[in-house]
Amino acid sequence: MSSACSAMVECPRLTGKLGGLSEVSHWHLTAADQSNCRWADLLGSEHVHLFEDFEKGVGTYLKVVRFAEPLNPDGFLVLYLRPHGRFLFAGYWSGYERSLAAGRWLRQDTDILLEGRGRLETDMLPDPEGGRFERLFTVEDANHTPFLLATSELTGWSLLSWKGPFAYVGQHTIIDPDGQWLPGSMSVVDAWIDEVLDA
Repeated sequence: MSSACSAMVECPRLTGKLGGLSEVSHWHLTAADQSNCRWADLLGSEHVHLFEDFEKGVGTYLKVVRFAEPLNPDGFLVLYLRPHGRFLFAGYWSGYERSLAAGRWLRQDTDILLEGRGRLETDMLPDPEGGRFERLFTVEDANHTPFLLATSELTGWSLLSWKGPFAYVGQHTIIDPDGQWLPGSMSVVDAWIDEVLDA
């Protein structure tokens, strides 16, 4: 065990509850946490962050909505939980809806909180507004596949109102079923987050 582990290694981690996304605290890898220290020794601090991201739930989450009419295309709800506490949430129904929300996210125990801004382009609402977006999901697990589920629908956000479940489909998976609108790469995901937040 290295001296760094036997002392203490400080790693940033977002913590807090609703309204506390700007708060940053630190946790420590002590000698008692031999597993984390071993990875820190072998891989370095950059790779330790990969394990932190994995534990927090960074990745892509998906819900596919099959509408009742057989000629209607499927609807796609894609949530990207990105490293450094940023998210993009997209609702896409070809020919009917293109909605977005983006902002900051954090995990507290089994809860994942999203806070940000959004915009709606949909035929499903007479006067779609958008604006401040806030959502709380609970993380559940089924046979090693995480799911996100809200307790109720979110009024006024069309596809983004759905409570789930949203299934984890991979840490770096891109969902772009027809190449018409949804981001085609993670760099585009990050660019869309910047665009929404800078609007």
